[in-house]
Amino acid sequence: MSVLRRDPATGGWVIVAPERRRRPEEHRHQAPDPSGAGSCPFCAGREADAPGELLRIPSPDGSGWSVRVLPNKFAALSPDEPAGERLQGPLFREVAAAGHHEVIVEGPTHGRRTADMADREVADAIEAYHSRYVALRDDRRVAYVIVFKNSGARAGASLAHPHSQLVATPMAPLGLQGRFARVREHHAATGRCLCCDLVDAELEAAVRVVLETERYAVYCPFASGVPYETWIAPRRHQPSFGFTSREERVE
Repeated sequence: MSVLRRDPATGGWVIVAPERRRRPEEHRHQAPDPSGAGSCPFCAGREADAPGELLRIPSPDGSGWSVRVLPNKFAALSPDEPAGERLQGPLFREVAAAGHHEVIVEGPTHGRRTADMADREVADAIEAYHSRYVALRDDRRVAYVIVFKNSGARAGASLAHPHSQLVATPMAPLGLQGRFARVREHHAATGRCLCCDLVDAELEAAVRVVLETERYAVYCPFASGVPYETWIAPRRHQPSFGFTSREERVE
């Protein structure tokens, strides 16, 4: 059973999820089969191997599906977990791992990369991200929703079938809480949005800009934390991905 434990030294929370050890390891134990002819549960025709569908976007001709969203079989959090905190001593706090952990299957074809997909296929995946984000932000137990994609074995992907994951947790990560505090400080001092000011400053500097469009600025931050860190920032002031328009999501 998964739990969330508070680090006494930092005040941050970590997920301890023994169930994750049981997930499939196609990349680790064998050369990935580009056809998916092995036992991939995400391939077309094997829908019964991954039940509990949360969302389906049909293919353009209506004969199949373009994107499916499923509960993660080896989830780190569970929507059925009752809320509650347990003390394991004066310094040790843990709470039930209540939340959501989902898989977004980004197409029926095994082994494809995002770069090889048509624009419509990528747009369908982003629409699935948005739909589930909006659905889960209304869960009163959820404080933070993130969508992420591990691409390839070195990044931690366990299956070659194109997929992303969504995790919704009852508390925000410590690093994000620090960013929230900095945004509030900037607004209190200037009356302006720090995120908007950063976009404007990067576009004005024009040193680290990768792409500029009507709706987005793509740039490498001035103080990048990792090599090749790249931000895709909306140019319209908005509080989160959940408030984007369809036009902004499919540009």
